[in-house]
Amino acid sequence: MKRWAIFAVLAISVIVVTGAVQGRETPAGPSAAETPANILDRGVVAYEAGDYPRALAIFSRLAAAGDPKAQLFLAWMYRDGLGGRADDSKMFHLTQSAAESGLATAQNDLGRYYERGRGVTQDFVEAARWFRTAAEQGDPTAQANLARMYMAGRGVRRDDSEAARWYRRSADQGFATAQFMMGYLYSRGLGIDQNHEAAATWYRRAAALDDPRGQWMLGLMHRAGLGVAKDDRAAIRWFRLAAANGYAEAQNSLGEMYRLGEGVRNDNREALRLFQLAADQGHAGAQLNLGKMYHGGIGVDADQEEAVRWYLRAATQGDAEAQYILSLVHVLAQGVERDLVIAHAWMTVAMRNGNPDAEDRIPMLEAEMTPAQIARAEMLADELDRRAASPQ
Repeated sequence: MKRWAIFAVLAISVIVVTGAVQGRETPAGPSAAETPANILDRGVVAYEAGDYPRALAIFSRLAAAGDPKAQLFLAWMYRDGLGGRADDSKMFHLTQSAAESGLATAQNDLGRYYERGRGVTQDFVEAARWFRTAAEQGDPTAQANLARMYMAGRGVRRDDSEAARWYRRSADQGFATAQFMMGYLYSRGLGIDQNHEAAATWYRRAAALDDPRGQWMLGLMHRAGLGVAKDDRAAIRWFRLAAANGYAEAQNSLGEMYRLGEGVRNDNREALRLFQLAADQGHAGAQLNLGKMYHGGIGVDADQEEAVRWYLRAATQGDAEAQYILSLVHVLAQGVERDLVIAHAWMTVAMRNGNPDAEDRIPMLEAEMTPAQIARAEMLADELDRRAASPQ
């Protein structure tokens, strides 16, 4: 569940309690309405108005008195540096206090901090324990988080069936992320029997909640005719929705449809625009596609140097086809100077990453190289692999 949605739930509960208190007959006088709920309500109003110093003062007062909701709100402010400096230690301890008071949202947050090692030493076992505590209270976000831990085998023994059980409980409450994951589990047959029709149903539920991943997957299923009727126009509709939400996967897929003229009239300029949007978000496939557009002068003036720049960005993310093409452009001196050492290194990396044509190309390169050049190329390939494996 997104943070604003969690905040809204807590804020609504505060307002409801406040309304109930104000509706009772109470003795006259200014102090009669000064209940913790009313005070917390004023803190929420100040927060939403951007009056962070006032919100911080109100939440601090209530948190010191042991109010778990105020502790959680205050923890969020310390986490995000609102009203003062961010302070992960205070964030963690306030969240811990709220969690130990039984507040499910705080318990889920505490699990995330243990999982990420934020404000506390990373501990997957503790993360899973707090996710479970909140999940057993019915918190859908915590249920999805616990399911994710089971899928990854973090803090618990890997168990896809148990993951499916918790995702299902979360999805049945309308949590879009869990609905998307139910679609994924059905499509792959993880923890449940493979069923593409059921997968499409769950993706559709997530898509109806404006989840761009569900929209994108529905587009892919319509494009392939998997679990639904093959329908390129339907694929285009779903890709467009997800792309409008800024989802890079969908922008790239929609660009491919425009490039190929599938379900829509061929439009290379629109394809280029969509590839650019996705590439700028770091999508390796879109970076590769953008490189090809510049390389071939498709929808744009040919620019070999720009093509190489985008191939390099995709290649350093591990895209085997981009690595293969980078090798070729270094042989053919397209956008770069001819360099067989670099060409051999990229071809070796492409082979290691499963490119089907790379292995046959390496002997052809070595026929023009000295043993010393080959040794340098192999060392460079190892270095390129290390760079790709390192966090960017």
